[in-house]
Amino acid sequence: MPVNPLVISARGVDTWLGDQQILFGVDLDVAAGEVVALLGGNGSGKTTLLRTLLGLIPHQSGVIELFGRPVDRFRDWSRIGYVPQRGRLQVANATVDEVVMLGRLARRRPFHLPGSADRTACDEALARVGLTGLGRRPMSHLSGGQQQRALIARALAGRADLLVLDEPFAALDVRTQTSLARLLGRLHEQGLTILIVLHELGAMEPLLERSVVLQLGRVIHDGPLASGPPLDDCRTPECTDIGRVLQPPLAPLGEGAN
Repeated sequence: MPVNPLVISARGVDTWLGDQQILFGVDLDVAAGEVVALLGGNGSGKTTLLRTLLGLIPHQSGVIELFGRPVDRFRDWSRIGYVPQRGRLQVANATVDEVVMLGRLARRRPFHLPGSADRTACDEALARVGLTGLGRRPMSHLSGGQQQRALIARALAGRADLLVLDEPFAALDVRTQTSLARLLGRLHEQGLTILIVLHELGAMEPLLERSVVLQLGRVIHDGPLASGPPLDDCRTPECTDIGRVLQPPLAPLGEGAN
């Protein structure tokens, strides 16, 4: 059982989208300081679960708490930094500064312009992800890895305690995935709790403490990476793409621009 306080707690969560049930009785705890991966094949319910936990999709039964408060009464959203799939955030025409400043909305009073504290927080967030000096550059001019770093900076700008990422490595090459995994490792060392949706473990495997595997909307494994049949013997069509290491070992890489 986790010793640290729970930042996410879900019990018996059912979620329907229209007339189709997507999640079935999901239980999930994430304790402060953990790095937890949500794994599963396409259509297993990973993204739906993530968005349900954050209150972006309503759940029809069960209980969800964020930092000890029911999700429908939770208001301290600056404590949570959310990095959606890149395709869900249409920011191609915005500059990096404009995107990162969006992460300060939860800390600003409505209809107030950004102040010096907001500017400082954004500059610090860009420095933490290695994008110092790129604030005026349009997002569309960045590489895929740099775009993902900018979205992580947006999540960090509110000075979050919990970082939630939805398939941040999608469509990125192995070198860029490794660079981003190292960035997430440094952020974890600085005190962030991380919940990350992955299609495969890949470069994140050394950082992960637990995996939660979904299959057809149900949790079929919750525990260490090295144990449990879902990671070792799963052969059903829904989860055969959950691999422990899908790439050969990588040589150490220097910090690059990705």
